[in-house]
Amino acid sequence: MKFRIKRTSNFDGEEKPCEKAYGGEHLGGRANDVRVWYIDINTLDELIALRDEVENELIVGTAYEKELNDMPEIEIYDDYRE
Repeated sequence: MKFRIKRTSNFDGEEKPCEKAYGGEHLGGRANDVRVWYIDINTLDELIALRDEVENELIVGTAYEKELNDMPEIEIYDDYRE
């Protein structure tokens, strides 16, 4: 399953969030917008392996940008955001 993936500490997405991420295009093709990265996760074991690889907790939710059409999203929670 394809997920959007991002890091809490990298809000604009300029840096690749993890080794397995791909994409990195600007949302809507606008250079002043955020970069969007993707990852394929198909099993719970793969999700746990990702957590172990990035050594941070993961938040699984839904991307809020309308251009992503409610795509599932994984946020690597590596910084405080509240």
